[in-house]
Amino acid sequence: MRGKSDDKLPKEVRERYAKEREDAEDILSLMKMGWNKGKRSHRTPGKVSEAAYTSYQQKEIKLSDFDPRPESMRSANDENLNCFVTNLKYSGISRGKSSMWESLLKTSYQDYEISKEREGILRSQVDDLFNNIKGKQLQAESNEWHGSRWFRITESTAKQANNMENQLNYPDDDMLNMKRFKAFIRTSIWGINQYRSPDMLYGVENEDQAMSDYTSFMTLPTPNIEVEKTGFWVNNLWPEIGCNPDGLVTDPVEVHKHGLLEIKCLKIFREVAPKDLFGKLDKKEVKRSDLYSSCFGIPQSDNTSLELKTSHIYYFQIQFQMAITGRNWCDFVLWSPVGPPNVERIRRDEQLIKSMLGNVTTLWYEVIAPEIFEMRVPRNLSPILLKR
Repeated sequence: MRGKSDDKLPKEVRERYAKEREDAEDILSLMKMGWNKGKRSHRTPGKVSEAAYTSYQQKEIKLSDFDPRPESMRSANDENLNCFVTNLKYSGISRGKSSMWESLLKTSYQDYEISKEREGILRSQVDDLFNNIKGKQLQAESNEWHGSRWFRITESTAKQANNMENQLNYPDDDMLNMKRFKAFIRTSIWGINQYRSPDMLYGVENEDQAMSDYTSFMTLPTPNIEVEKTGFWVNNLWPEIGCNPDGLVTDPVEVHKHGLLEIKCLKIFREVAPKDLFGKLDKKEVKRSDLYSSCFGIPQSDNTSLELKTSHIYYFQIQFQMAITGRNWCDFVLWSPVGPPNVERIRRDEQLIKSMLGNVTTLWYEVIAPEIFEMRVPRNLSPILLKR
């Protein structure tokens, strides 16, 4: 547009402005003609991933595409693949060498349905298993300990098993629900792909020292307190579950003098004592964000005793152990090599115990026990649900 003062400019200047304006409009027109248009095909450009070239024909790579087999034999079914995998495994055994293909190629199994007759037999087998598994205390890490532990729900998975009981009300064809059962059985029962983190190994390595430090710490106010190691416990009322507490404690001051001991050697306390945690937070030497997922609440003042969250997996673990052993309290210990331990005496939560026992025993009967006989999960099949 022309400005209001353009008429006051000299004629030569007005002519030069008019010429420059015409040239600019010509350039703009040329640019518009070229925008968003192919130079030759006049097609609208798009994403490379969406491009399609119908006239392009892929050249045959004679060497890599060559298959010497007859055309009728060039497709492989599950039977052919299973035969190949089996031959590969036996070949490795005979030569005393393994192949990386053995970890990549898996035998595939065809799924099947449980008939009414087989379901009746399975129920009978589950009942026999329940009636014949004996309950007795076993020493940790012994062969008999491992043999009695694998088919039971134990304290380490108590909260997960408790929460999974609600999923038994879902339809049997709920794929996401079946994946949860499958993953639980895979690691907790069959021990497939189990993982022990460096933090878990750190706890195992320092368990004896932590128990010794706890005993020294507790004998100052209570000289007659007694602490001893224990093994795997099974209660004959619920033989399908079991637990392995870190220790047994006898405190003569308590009305119910027999209790349990549960020790945790957490990563955060390797260089910070529990009693010094608030000071480290105040000086910003420890980030508050590092404690959001911790098992205890964030301390609000110095020398504050750390308290276990009642929603945490450790709380369910402790209540599970008290239910099986019949104890009324448990000392929950947060150990540190650089200072005194944090000791919290956890009392028995009858309401949670009652609910949890009902949930985990139902899960064992309907999901885990049938799997022990059918062994479907190691074959990458979904477990059978044996509804009561």
